[in-house]
Amino acid sequence: GYTVRFVEVSRCGRKLLTAGVLNATLWDVVLREPEQDFAGAQITGAAVSGERVVLASLSGEIAVWDRAGARRHSLLMRGGPVSCALLRGGARLVALAPGEASVWDVETGERLLELEGVAGAGGEVQHMAVSPCGRLVGVCVPRSEPRQVYLMSVWEASTGHRLSTMATEVSDRPAVASCAMAVGVAGSMRDAVMARGGP
Repeated sequence: GYTVRFVEVSRCGRKLLTAGVLNATLWDVVLREPEQDFAGAQITGAAVSGERVVLASLSGEIAVWDRAGARRHSLLMRGGPVSCALLRGGARLVALAPGEASVWDVETGERLLELEGVAGAGGEVQHMAVSPCGRLVGVCVPRSEPRQVYLMSVWEASTGHRLSTMATEVSDRPAVASCAMAVGVAGSMRDAVMARGGP
């Protein structure tokens, strides 16, 4: 056994991924049984789709596995510790490291684009959210000048273009910043729909 640090559910709701520091397990939600075990190294992030399991590490490496336990790709972020999220459908991956955010093709292991402006944000990326539609990515960077202020920026995942940046003063609890950032992503998505003449 291991202490669980990450819990991710596939969008279909049938698979559950739990991960500790060195190990991860894919579970069948319907059968309530473990399906496959995976070995990692200083795991800092995890994601699961219908066919892929992704484990990010302290070294900056991102390991992409299939459900049978075969390792498909090893991606490398230059900035060190990584967090990650799969976009809708699981074909693309967003990976974050200090001063760097990239979108990757999960099947080929190719880096497709970088989110513009992240490298010059002037702070360590701490939080990330992906909109339910998979089109928008929100990134949160803390600033402490002079109060605890978080800059929340929203990008279009398909182009890497930054759509908006918001600043909010919150407490030093990371969970608060995460929630605020997620709200920002939802708000930007709503604005984009309205701009296109949606409801």
